[in-house]
Amino acid sequence: MASEALKRRMAKLERVLTPDDGEPLVIFLNRVDASMPGGESSVCMAVIAGSKTRQGETLRRGLDEGAEAFTARVEARCDELHGLVEVELK
Repeated sequence: MASEALKRRMAKLERVLTPDDGEPLVIFLNRVDASMPGGESSVCMAVIAGSKTRQGETLRRGLDEGAEAFTARVEARCDELHGLVEVELK
């Protein structure tokens, strides 16, 4: 049941409208390894919001994919969907 609610929420985020002439909205989701005290946080998913003319998309990090490689893949896909964009992680 919870996974269905999460899928609906992700679909809503993909439909969020960003201005066609503005910077696209990219949401990075992290996971924390709770099996270890002070577990490390790492990016596991990214949601690229849509615009009036383009559908958004959710990307998931591969099991053997590093964080930098995943971020580069998200940037490339965002570029394909919305045009040139620079992603800043904060």
